Amino acid sequence: MVRDVVIVGAGPAGISAAVYLQRIGHEPLVFEKDKVGGLLLNANLVENYPGFPEGIGGTQLVGLFNKHLEKQGVEIKHSEVTEVKQEKGHFVVATPDGDVEARIVLITTGTRPKEAGIPGENELNGTRLFYEVREILEKDGKDFVIIGGGDAAFDYALNLSKGAGKVDIVCRSSNPSCISLLEERVQQATNINFHKETSSESLSEVGGKVKLSCKTPEGEKEFDADYALIACGRESRWLDVKGLESVSSIGNMTRTTVPGLFVAGDVKQGDHRQVGIAVGDGVQAAMSIADYLERGEEE
Repeated sequence: MVRDVVIVGAGPAGISAAVYLQRIGHEPLVFEKDKVGGLLLNANLVENYPGFPEGIGGTQLVGLFNKHLEKQGVEIKHSEVTEVKQEKGHFVVATPDGDVEARIVLITTGTRPKEAGIPGENELNGTRLFYEVREILEKDGKDFVIIGGGDAAFDYALNLSKGAGKVDIVCRSSNPSCISLLEERVQQATNINFHKETSSESLSEVGGKVKLSCKTPEGEKEFDADYALIACGRESRWLDVKGLESVSSIGNMTRTTVPGLFVAGDVKQGDHRQVGIAVGDGVQAAMSIADYLERGEEE
């Protein structure tokens, strides 16, 4: 059986594309190796998505997206896509659970967090150090240290502060690079401290705690916490899938240089990571895919 559409990734772009395509009868198959929702699962409060004037928690919005997928009957398989290749006029999508053939493939794999390159980082990864706040949100009463100074670092701090003992944000710059609203909220929080001009030098585990050694204009400084979180930017997951190495998108379009292969969402948006952009991009991709399927060729 050759599917009309396979979507790789179930963040906002993949979700919106799947809902659109399902509604018009193309019944896409969505692959997601993790939980549905993408970066929304990290979000403390989404305040710029229309329809929620008071804002909505990221996990709450994901819950609504899941209900929409279920209502439409979209098929989701929790498996990792390892390769996409062309074969006899269609695509073969490879997963550990078997291959799936499709006429169209839409890549909506989003982004991955960047490493900070701090000595000791790799050794603590997954035990005392994490890159996604969703992995440690339920660690109530613990102390956290966050490395970074952008929107993500400040949003993570606000998210963690609701159940934390204390949260320290460590930033090497003299000023944070987050929006002023997040900075103001952090300043108002009683258990969050921001440390500027503080350069992270090494990470280690001592007595079941994380020790972050830093340099400041006043000299050396150490932070002890139960967990460390790195928020130093993100990069595209495009090359996470084998077979895409030589493929490029056409400008900011959803089409690529390979007929029948489409892309949408954060995986191609660079720094413009907004749920509204991803949702719109997913719908645009779905409309282009529908045209492609109906006409049998690209416009």
